[in-house]
Order: sequence, then structure tokens, then C-alpha cells
Amino acid sequence: MTATRGKKLSTKERRYNHKIGKNAERIAAWWLRLHGWRILEQRCQTGRGEIDLLARRRRAILAVEVKFRSHLEHGVDLISKYQKKRIIEAARFLSMTRYRDHEWRFAFVVITPRQWPRCVFLDHELADTKGIV
Repeated sequence: MTATRGKKLSTKERRYNHKIGKNAERIAAWWLRLHGWRILEQRCQTGRGEIDLLARRRRAILAVEVKFRSHLEHGVDLISKYQKKRIIEAARFLSMTRYRDHEWRFAFVVITPRQWPRCVFLDHELADTKGIV
């Protein structure tokens, strides 16, 4: 029940997508916990955008974008340049206000039915974020 770009969703479709998104974020949070990350915030709102999950392990802060897809091959190149920019801007805002002395990392987690979550770290793609990564 996902929409194509530009298509207006009905209230029922928006509620369904919201429910699926929240469940995907919950699964991603547990998966990160199992891998040693402590979840600091979910749906972290900043003045610059939203970060789905904010996690910490030792001195590293991980900003996570969560995606739910019916097939894994649809999840590999899911994050657009706009979304990457939004995550970077939100992380910069947080790095100036709350988490100053931490190393910042970026990842997205793809949730697919009947498969383990897949985490893709974006650090190498976002290395030019001027001090955040």
C-alpha cells in the first residue's frame, strides 16, 4: 500500500504506512540493541529535520534512517540526496546542542518481511560533512 511520488494518499493509506513505519523502527531499535547500541531517542525532532533513531555505543552516536520494503533489492539505494542532506543537517544541529564530544556515524536499516534487518553504514558517503563523521 505504498504510494508513488505525487500520488495523494487516503487517510486509511497514511495510517497504514504510519503503523508499518513505527513497527519497522521498533524492529530496527531492537536489532541495534542486540548489536550493542543503546537507543537514545526515537523519531528525534530537531529544528533541521527528523532522525528515525539515535543510538550510542561508547563515544559514537549513530543517526539511523529506517526503511521498510517488501523486498530487499528495493532497499539498497533507498536514501535520496535530499534525505542524506536532511539527516546531516539534523545531526549537525544535535552535535551543536546535545552530543558535542561524540563521533557521529550515519546508517540506514532496511526492514523486510521474514528476513533479518540489514544495516548499511553511510560513513564513507558522508565523509565530507565537516566534522560530523
